Amino acid sequence: MEEALIAAEAITTDPAQKAEIAASLIGAPIEDVKAFAAKQLAQTRGRATLVAGRTRAVVVEYKRPRMMIRPVTPLGRR
Repeated sequence: MEEALIAAEAITTDPAQKAEIAASLIGAPIEDVKAFAAKQLAQTRGRATLVAGRTRAVVVEYKRPRMMIRPVTPLGRR
């Protein structure tokens, strides 16, 4: 049920629509999904958690590799 709610979160931000989408994905009654979502929201205190057990965000940045560029010398000089 948790994975279905995460998938629904990618589609919409409305809690009622999230419950409907998650219920349709797993074939469960909407009331059960709403109850699970409320329970999960109470446990996380409103913080979004994408993976169970994760409490902090991870940011990955790409830095271009440094390239050595030789200085240009006038012709005839080395």
